[in-house]
Amino acid sequence: MLKKLLILVLMLCLGSSAIIADETPEGTNPPVVTTDDQNNGGDTDGDESTAFGVLDLSDEELRVIAENIFNLMKSISEEYYISDGLTLATYILRYMAEIGEYELVYKDMMALVKAFEKLQEKEFDDSIYSILEQIRKIQFGTRKGKLFVKLFSKSQGGIVHQINEMNEDEESSLKEIKFLVVENGAEMYFDEVDTKSEKEELVNWVKKKYKVKTFGKYMFHEDVPKYISGYFDLETPANAMKIEYKNFYVRVKTDTIFKDMDLKFKDGYVLPGFRKGEKPIPSFLLRLGAKLVKVKTSVDQ
Repeated sequence: MLKKLLILVLMLCLGSSAIIADETPEGTNPPVVTTDDQNNGGDTDGDESTAFGVLDLSDEELRVIAENIFNLMKSISEEYYISDGLTLATYILRYMAEIGEYELVYKDMMALVKAFEKLQEKEFDDSIYSILEQIRKIQFGTRKGKLFVKLFSKSQGGIVHQINEMNEDEESSLKEIKFLVVENGAEMYFDEVDTKSEKEELVNWVKKKYKVKTFGKYMFHEDVPKYISGYFDLETPANAMKIEYKNFYVRVKTDTIFKDMDLKFKDGYVLPGFRKGEKPIPSFLLRLGAKLVKVKTSVDQ
């Protein structure tokens, strides 16, 4: 019973925290035309959530996971709530993969969301539904020794989320972030940073800048490289974690010869509880690239 309850809580936390107040402008249609994938099928009523083995975490292990999620939720800062919300959502996915090998399908995700709406007596924002309604199912488990999730969309065009955010830095060649695409079958792999070598790798990853500044964009918040070496001395709600991405990208508008460009997610880190004293620091870091262009960035609102 406790395991079923935790899965419910995890999915509800995911639904309420993964997408934080990033509103789609009215009257703007998705920039990518998606068509039903005949192999996936637009009608998912016949899909069933499936466990591929025993969901065999002990009650104590599940209690620890639930406690960790609660502490992560408490660590979300007002100043960087989007960055911290993404960090929370990433960790929820990682914990759900730890439970075992299984799939959750669209109708079960939506049933959980509806149930939670009744509990909190409040409906979710339309932007959350715009994402959830594009998901056919999510697969959780372990692959190549790492916890992972795999996202399946209802349509060939994948899961599309409008951003339409202009870059305020007039000197930057990157002018606008148009939209995010999570392709059908996109994957995320999770690896906690807990050894000395992994910690050194993270610090070097953050501090290493691109030699050719024309094509290498180092866009971290100034406090990220300044205080990263002290991160591991902090008391944090969870360990830092490395994420590897497959088949995620954002389309951006540039003033280069490439014009519109798809920046593919490569890897990144989440740093729960990152701060200097009481001052929060963006916790969601990402490395993207396309053609000659490489970008390292933090999500700073």
